[in-house]
Amino acid sequence: MSDFIPNPNLNFEQLWDNSSADLNFGSVGDSTIEPNTVNASGDVYHDLTGVVASSIYYDSNVFRGLIGDISSDMQNAKLQGISKQGQFESNDKLTTNINTDWQQSRLIGTDNQVQFEANTKLVSSEQILTESAKLVGTSSNQLAEYQTFIASKNTLKNEDARLVGQSQWYGFEAMLKRQAERQIKGEYSELLARKLSTDSQYAKLSGCSFEQLIEFAKLPPWIGCHGNLIPDETFDRSTNLHFACKWLPSTNLNFGTICYHNNEQPEPLPSTGVIFVTNSVSLVRSDDGREIKLLAFTVGIDSNSYTWSFSATVPLSELSKVDTAHEQRIGVDFTCNGNLWRFVLDSCDDSVSFGESSLTIKGKSRAMLLAHPYATQRGFKFDTAMSARQIADAELNRSGVPSGFTLDWQLAGVNGWNIPANTYSYTGKTPINSLQWIAEAAGGFINADMSADVLHVLAHYPIPSWEWAAQTPSINLPMSLITSRSRGRVNKPGYNGVTLYGENDNGIGALIKRTGTSGGYQPPMVTSDLMTDTAAAISRGKMILSDTGDIGNIGISMPLHTDIGVLKPSTLIGVNDGESWVGMVRGTTITGRLSSNRALEIEQSIDVERHFDKEVTGG
Repeated sequence: MSDFIPNPNLNFEQLWDNSSADLNFGSVGDSTIEPNTVNASGDVYHDLTGVVASSIYYDSNVFRGLIGDISSDMQNAKLQGISKQGQFESNDKLTTNINTDWQQSRLIGTDNQVQFEANTKLVSSEQILTESAKLVGTSSNQLAEYQTFIASKNTLKNEDARLVGQSQWYGFEAMLKRQAERQIKGEYSELLARKLSTDSQYAKLSGCSFEQLIEFAKLPPWIGCHGNLIPDETFDRSTNLHFACKWLPSTNLNFGTICYHNNEQPEPLPSTGVIFVTNSVSLVRSDDGREIKLLAFTVGIDSNSYTWSFSATVPLSELSKVDTAHEQRIGVDFTCNGNLWRFVLDSCDDSVSFGESSLTIKGKSRAMLLAHPYATQRGFKFDTAMSARQIADAELNRSGVPSGFTLDWQLAGVNGWNIPANTYSYTGKTPINSLQWIAEAAGGFINADMSADVLHVLAHYPIPSWEWAAQTPSINLPMSLITSRSRGRVNKPGYNGVTLYGENDNGIGALIKRTGTSGGYQPPMVTSDLMTDTAAAISRGKMILSDTGDIGNIGISMPLHTDIGVLKPSTLIGVNDGESWVGMVRGTTITGRLSSNRALEIEQSIDVERHFDKEVTGG
């Protein structure tokens, strides 16, 4: 048996049997010893994963007798130590558990601290939210106050609206009152119209009576006079009435003489008397003859316009007949005091105001169909020699397609002047543009006919202005016919000559001068690519030299009388407006309207060119 060596280390070579509380202390080595069994009780705490090692040494040469008790005590002491050690381990484990619990407590503390900080942050956030809520509350208060202000404003607007509504109601009542007044006035106007109609019938009867008296007034003055009256040797041709003789029971009026006897027959006086003008107008559609009611109208033309212009005011109820927005090229026939015009309407505008509504329609002569956009523009060159009139006819029938229009040629001869081949060419011109260019080359212009599809090619001065005074005018206007007159005046250079020149190889150069002058006082040279013949040069030169000197622009208004008719541009007329002079019409305008008593008033206004410095014959 080996020597036993006391060692506090425990050797547990076998796994602990948890079914027994006994401790098995084994030996180390090959010797077989009888183990000492020590009964001990105690609480053992072990770690299933722990291993306890113990070594026992035994020496056989040493006496062990005493040692047994000592060993026993030692064993007891060891057991007590083990028990203490177990308790120590239990305490250590408890300490470990306590440490663990303390760590857990620290963790819990940390969590609590985190929660506390989160709560602090939450409190801060809630405080911020509280501040935001306060701001929102303040904003809500402001919004509420603003809404209250808007509500007050809306209340004020509502009150204003009520006041406006009441004002409009009063206005509506006033409108009803005015309409009632208008209706009463309309009924009164109807009664007045009937009365005027009756008066008109009576006036016609009176007119017939006056016509009979006028016929009597035209009788020679010696009829009805006694033969023993002594005549006055002087003869007064004025329109004054002389009642110097003793009255005789006769209905004859004595014009311009005093007394005659012995059947002497003085020179009879021109027929004079009262001028009666009966106005009448009508406007109908050319296609179906439907009548269009008129309230007012204007018709006019001048030497710078190729068409007559037309403008009229018609009731709004006539829209379906004149609505150019839904129907193109509406043709109308307009008749005024027996004169007929044909127009194509090109616009229709409405005007509506309180108690009144009307339409304004406008149109031009049918010659407008030769202009853009109704006629196409083209470029062309005439490669054969032709007269000016032949070229104009060709322009009216482009590509052999008839336009339906014809020419009334009155410029530079019956057929105009000769134009060589390859002389007349153009680009981008309509037929009317081409005709105007041809006419202007020879000092002329284009005017459309009033009713027919005819273009009048006229000279600005068919008679030179210095020869007007020696001419017999086409029409004489007496002072009794003139209702108003205006006068403007302008002085232009008194040229007595002008040089004209053609711009191409076929052109000519010419000096046109007034007879009896040197022709040295000239305007700048005039050029034209159609100045190819002396006839064109003379016609153009006559226009330039006539438009010189002391020129008056006289405006004259008169009734549209059938004996005078419509005065057109380039018409030479004689005028007696306190002075007797001769002038040429440059433009005419005819207007018509209803007067305050619903009577139709028609007036013709003309612009007349007068040359003050050329009114002496041969001047």
